[in-house]
Amino acid sequence: MALLLTCMFGGNQVASKIALDTFPPLLCGAWAFSLATLSLGIYAQRRRVQLCPPSRQVWAYHARSALLFLGFNAVALVGLQLTLASRASIFIALHPFFVIIFNQLIRRDERIGPGQLVGLALATVGVLLVLSDRLQGDVGTSGAGDGLLLLSAALLGLSILQIRQVTHYVSALQATFWQIGLTVPAFWIGSLLLEAPLRLSYNLLPWTGIIYMGLGNYSG
Repeated sequence: MALLLTCMFGGNQVASKIALDTFPPLLCGAWAFSLATLSLGIYAQRRRVQLCPPSRQVWAYHARSALLFLGFNAVALVGLQLTLASRASIFIALHPFFVIIFNQLIRRDERIGPGQLVGLALATVGVLLVLSDRLQGDVGTSGAGDGLLLLSAALLGLSILQIRQVTHYVSALQATFWQIGLTVPAFWIGSLLLEAPLRLSYNLLPWTGIIYMGLGNYSG
């Protein structure tokens, strides 16, 4: 199951790149996360999972989780326009690096073990190797795109730590539903203000990318 989820997460960068060839970044997020929210809501209803937060405190946790999710996806989608899908997958896959670092800053009671130190060292070497090919002038890449994707990986690391805190109070399904659902209005409003006029496409290929982003990745 873990291997399957990893493959699905990696495929999201390819699907996003396909969708971005037709749609601007915020509109991609608006369509994909609307679809993800709808599918999660239907699934929760069928499983009779409670989606209403039990307290105002949990609403605040959901809001912070959604804000980090919004930042991660907005930055990642913009960065993906400026670089290759393969590079995007590598940079975003660095989020465990940031999870460990931020966790050490937030939770002093958790120590970094030898295995984690080795992992951090390998991740650092991997980043340096990926960045080194910038000197060869790869077509389709840019320093700005790589930088944005590194930032998105850091935001994803914070998002994971935040949603872990949320799941202390509510189910994982409720935490995911509100983390995604609360961002939908922001993506639609942002797209209307910054990417207007909005456009549709009669080509099936970009819609398959949107469907994968909404159903295959986030709803999955």
